[in-house]
Amino acid sequence: IGSLAAGISSEKVKETLGSPLFVRKSQDGSLTESSFRGRDYWVQTISDLSGTVRLLAITACNLDFKPEIDSLVGRIVLNESRFDSTNGAPSGIRYGLSGATANSFFYDEYYLGNPGFYKTYLVGIDDACPAVANYAEDLAAQGELPFIIRNLRQADPYSADNQVVAAFRANSVINTYAETDVFTKPDQLLSSFQIGVDRILIRTAP
Repeated sequence: IGSLAAGISSEKVKETLGSPLFVRKSQDGSLTESSFRGRDYWVQTISDLSGTVRLLAITACNLDFKPEIDSLVGRIVLNESRFDSTNGAPSGIRYGLSGATANSFFYDEYYLGNPGFYKTYLVGIDDACPAVANYAEDLAAQGELPFIIRNLRQADPYSADNQVVAAFRANSVINTYAETDVFTKPDQLLSSFQIGVDRILIRTAP
């Protein structure tokens, strides 16, 4: 995605990636989600009424596609880096394992304050890609993990003492990187949209 980042204009994103395949509004009309399809990846943007991108996320779907992202949380290589390869522990975790047809998601969240330009950075797994379709079976083999994830709140502080979550972070490969713009918190957006492209939406793509 080159120079694209949260905080730029939605028009700049379109100039770079072309027209989005899917566009939808939040219920109150204040936010717009756009989903762009690349050859081996998807890009999601959430923009406000002024056209400013409040969140940008890239998900690498082809396992052979391994874009490198130099982030303030460390060097991230999608489809290669694991959760615990970042610089330091996350400030929070957002894990949600669906037991039905709803989307599942697994994100470590980093807020660095002034050194991070007051943005929030997220790395994790978006279940929109067929390559991670068997993650539920893989997780089930890790004993208590599915139970723990289902009982986490939408956003929990990270605890280094949680050995099950630590094992998950050490063994799970990241396929998505996301960041917000300055002073935007993920909770301001998540009542309308998820982090990363929506599997249920993009599965209708030709």
